[in-house]
Amino acid sequence: MIPTVKQRNEASDATPLDFVVQAVAEHTDTDPVELPELHQYCDGDVIDGFLRESPTAGELNFQWDDVMIKLSADQTVLIQSVGDQAGSNRHREHADS
Repeated sequence: MIPTVKQRNEASDATPLDFVVQAVAEHTDTDPVELPELHQYCDGDVIDGFLRESPTAGELNFQWDDVMIKLSADQTVLIQSVGDQAGSNRHREHADS
């Protein structure tokens, strides 16, 4: 599966956590309510805190079920299926208006 890259729009995305959940749901073609419970993999407060504080550098990496997620200080998320991590430079760009 091709990795997914999305840019968070602070003005239109409800919360950082909702942004991540929606991005993973789109990547896996799964209804957000049918995703595994996030709190079993990562503390949602950590995700919210990282993206709300808008650090100038750094990233937050974690695995959620069978996807790896990299949140960057520039408000982007990179999502890759666990089996697809090795060497793919292709990704789907999602522009939010």
